[in-house]
Amino acid sequence: MVMGDTSFYTVAGEEINRSILVQEMIDYFNEKYPDAVITDFNDGSVIRNILESLAVDAYHIMRVDNDVNKRAFLSTATGNYLDLHGQDIGSPRDLGSFAWGIVTFSIPAVEAFEITIPEDTILVDSETGLQFVTNMECRIGVGELSVDCPVHSVVVGDNCNANIGALNTFYNTKPYNNLSVTNNSALTGGKDSETDDKYRERLLKIKQTDNFGSIGYYLDLGFNINGVHDIIIANSNTHTGKVIVNGDDKPLSDEVLALVVAAFNDETNLVYNHTFEVEAVSYTTVNLEIECSVSQELEDSTFKNALTNLFDGDNTYKGMSINEPLSKYLIMTCLEEEVFGLLQITNMTSNNQSFSKLTPDTNKVLKLGTVTITQNIEG
Repeated sequence: MVMGDTSFYTVAGEEINRSILVQEMIDYFNEKYPDAVITDFNDGSVIRNILESLAVDAYHIMRVDNDVNKRAFLSTATGNYLDLHGQDIGSPRDLGSFAWGIVTFSIPAVEAFEITIPEDTILVDSETGLQFVTNMECRIGVGELSVDCPVHSVVVGDNCNANIGALNTFYNTKPYNNLSVTNNSALTGGKDSETDDKYRERLLKIKQTDNFGSIGYYLDLGFNINGVHDIIIANSNTHTGKVIVNGDDKPLSDEVLALVVAAFNDETNLVYNHTFEVEAVSYTTVNLEIECSVSQELEDSTFKNALTNLFDGDNTYKGMSINEPLSKYLIMTCLEEEVFGLLQITNMTSNNQSFSKLTPDTNKVLKLGTVTITQNIEG
């Protein structure tokens, strides 16, 4: 198809194609020169062929110009240009997430030797054909029949979430002939990347709600104070709202709290009749008991330091926010990546209770408490 044979619409809603451009040039000529001797603009005539050629170039220029114009507006931008609008607003596109969970590798009878399931062993969801990989090396010890191992999907997406029992197939040769695998709980967390339409809709809502005096405006007022990690605005019986502040440092310093109090008591920052009470966040303490295999005995402080960075934040981790839960999978991943010499986490509990996700009490932040480490040295 020759360029210009199809239509596009400008940001003003005007239809443009080659036929329309040619007709506009003919109409303009006839209007400008009503007594001209050129009267043959039929298909195939020399003048018509010239106009057709000019229309192709005009079409190309107008289409490029229209694409540039569309990039300037949030309501019409697409792709990377829409991402730039989101960057300006401070709200990046949700690129989706992997599904994750725990699978159990089993053998039918105990063996006199250890069976190793390598990291990055590929499993297949028998219902969807999607692939999952193990996050760490797992071992079925001598005299044992099974071992649990964390896995995640190879790609992001909502369709990666797997039903109970779906992960029962190995993609390649099994690490051990009599080895079987299944997931006794569903794999969750998989989420699709935001489409342009969904992302644009969300960005437009943010722009519409972040005007002076909106919840978004007041949240930004707190976020922009140096030393504030995050805030929420909760209901208050005596004020417009209660500002609960979580600091970069734990616990929140008096100096940062005073800055937030000052900002929310400055009348130039507030809509008329709006008043706020401000308080430091309180915490839900998390105690952990960890059993692990190591190549040599490690200092318990290496585990505590890695977990402190996860909970409080550092150059790698953002730290916990108000009302934010924390999965067992992320804790295990943190330790595997940060503690050199750690071979495998064999068990993890909180207050001696098994868990898959830790959730803070309402309007509180998870805070690391005691960490008890039991290390088993493997040859």
